[in-house]
Amino acid sequence: LFSILAFICVTGIHGADAAVHTVAPAGAEFTSIQAAIDWAYPRDTVRVLSGTYTEEIRLDKKIALVGVDNGGGTPVIDTGEKGNAIEVRVDGCIVDGFAIRNSTLFNGVRVSSSNNTIRHNTFSDNAKGILLLSAMRNTIYGNTITSSNDAGIALEASNSNLIEENILVRNTVGIALDEFSLSNRIFRNNFDNPQNV
Repeated sequence: LFSILAFICVTGIHGADAAVHTVAPAGAEFTSIQAAIDWAYPRDTVRVLSGTYTEEIRLDKKIALVGVDNGGGTPVIDTGEKGNAIEVRVDGCIVDGFAIRNSTLFNGVRVSSSNNTIRHNTFSDNAKGILLLSAMRNTIYGNTITSSNDAGIALEASNSNLIEENILVRNTVGIALDEFSLSNRIFRNNFDNPQNV
């Protein structure tokens, strides 16, 4: 909790009235991540404790979604191959500290907005680990992405994003950009894929 509060104070993203909502498989305010997001107000933090959550998440308000290992491992979002694990539809969200897996026909995280931060997550067995679609000025930092059957990170018509210090291993392609994705900064990433970029 201290690290979350310190982060909030340092970044200034959340105001004094922002609330923290806790999600856990049992014994917490919420047992569903989406239910907590639906209840929360913009600028709130949704704090997700260890466990496996079989659901598809939609961030349609400015939320910090933070995974916390409280002794049971990194919280897991597993869609069971049903859809995108997380869709970020509005600006200014944070997704931090999750294991995101088994969106084999879809995406681990699909971002169609701007000024978001996707960091310190692990992705495995998704079609694309992270897809940026018409997304601007996002930060993709410190993620580990493996076993994507398409690309670890894909950019489509997405400009001015920062992709830094990610590990991309055993994906069909490490990072893929289309011809409409311009002025992106990609550096200090580690690659070991049949086609890296």
